[in-house]
Amino acid sequence: MYYYFSANKPSILKINGEIFGEIFTEPKCVKNEVLPFIEVCPLSSTAFNANFIINESFLAFPPSNVLVTDIRGGYLIKVLTAEKTLPFKVIFQSRLKNVLVTAFSENGCKLSIENGEDFFAENLDSDFELGECFELFNGVLTVIKGEKTLVSFFKAEGKIEKLLSFTCNEFDFNDLTATTFYKDMAKHIVKEKLGFENGDITKKVISIESVKKLSVYDLATDLIPYAFLEELLVGGNTAEYLSGKVLENADKLSAFFKGFIGIMPPPSFRKDNEVGVIYKLTANTYKVEYFTFTLEDKKIINIIKQD
Repeated sequence: MYYYFSANKPSILKINGEIFGEIFTEPKCVKNEVLPFIEVCPLSSTAFNANFIINESFLAFPPSNVLVTDIRGGYLIKVLTAEKTLPFKVIFQSRLKNVLVTAFSENGCKLSIENGEDFFAENLDSDFELGECFELFNGVLTVIKGEKTLVSFFKAEGKIEKLLSFTCNEFDFNDLTATTFYKDMAKHIVKEKLGFENGDITKKVISIESVKKLSVYDLATDLIPYAFLEELLVGGNTAEYLSGKVLENADKLSAFFKGFIGIMPPPSFRKDNEVGVIYKLTANTYKVEYFTFTLEDKKIINIIKQD
């Protein structure tokens, strides 16, 4: 089995008690047929260590500080370590009618919402510096800012429920629009607007821009499937990349790839011509499906899902 380890902070990886090396953002591969005992020791003396045994239960239900991606023949495992000495600090606190909303830091950032009937709390997977909230569509909208902006909407009457949560780069309270700057080949800028329809909170794309204009004739052939998927992911116009029957059925492609959140190159144990498409399963588990693309004159004429 192949395991690829990374971490949110520079760390030492130990496997079954032996030092394997340093890990950080670039995944490091380990081939191990024995279920290993893993220790991740941040190089910062103020951060918590993490340790766990990799077994079926761990891979299916990892702890909240570990992200696990099933890559069909192996796993990507990312460890998120928190600072021990992060001081208690209220990021913001607001009372809206009968609802009290508090974002604070204490060994990581946390958000709590309480009313007269229920209490909700969650750990936030990043460090945030400021935030605010207000009533919206008979619920509560929270916007918490740091390196990224976390936007969440909660039903706050009776049992508290999180109905929507996403990250973006900028959020405008005046027109309820979120702007995200993608780090893809076209450098997409996507603007989305919050709304309320049939009793549900909605988020709809209202504009898509490309800082860098791409052409299939300027791209390396191997990159064309990735550029196509990046365009499909943001909801852009994919016609530039398609031909034949695939172009005729372009309106069905979103359903064919329904729900994917990212793209990755194949790991070493998969075929080089496969493209990995990432799907989210739970809050911290993911899976990858693989596809091959047939091109003619640098246009995609067929797409096949692989076993």
